[in-house]
Parts: sequence; C-alpha cells; structure tokens
Amino acid sequence: MNDMEVITKDMEEVKAYFEALERGTKYVDNVTANFHPVMNGEVYLTGEEVCRILHITTRTLQDYRAQRIIPFISLPGKTLYRQSDLLRMLEENYVQMKQRSKRRKSST
Repeated sequence: MNDMEVITKDMEEVKAYFEALERGTKYVDNVTANFHPVMNGEVYLTGEEVCRILHITTRTLQDYRAQRIIPFISLPGKTLYRQSDLLRMLEENYVQMKQRSKRRKSST
C-alpha cells in the first residue's frame, strides 16, 4: 500500500499557490478594467472615463455636449468620446502662462 499525503488548504505550498493565483487574478482584472480596444486606430471613451480624466461631473459633461464644447458620438443608449478629440480640444484651449519678470529687491 502506498503512503498518500493528504493535501489541505493549510499547507504552506497550497497557500503559496492560492496567493499566486490571487495576484494573477488581480493583475488580469486591472488590465481588463483599463483596456480600451482600438477600432480603426481610434480609442473611444465612455462618459464616466471622460469625467474621471477631466475631473468633471457628469452634469458638466452634459453641459459641454449641449454647448458643443466637446465632440461626441451618440448611439442609442450610449454616448462615446474619441480620445483624439479630447486631446485636440485640450490643445486648442491651452492657455500659455505669462512669463513673469523677476522682481528686483528695493534698495531702501
């Protein structure tokens, strides 16, 4: 009769396997959560993603759409934004800072 070892979840080796599996699962979840499929060389973002990127509320995003400040694609039940349109909008609205002249110390 062969001596068979009983494998339990409390064994260090089993714990190590489960920990590695958990790390792998978290990595895959993170990658898939931040994955944006490219369609014809373009990345499309949801309203939630745009709000997070621009640090604005959904109401502000709605105002931007209504005022035609931000380009968008309207589908039944879904509004999408091209990443390239957002970058272009940011570039077009970039305001340069004035270069401040150095202040001289008064000699009083």
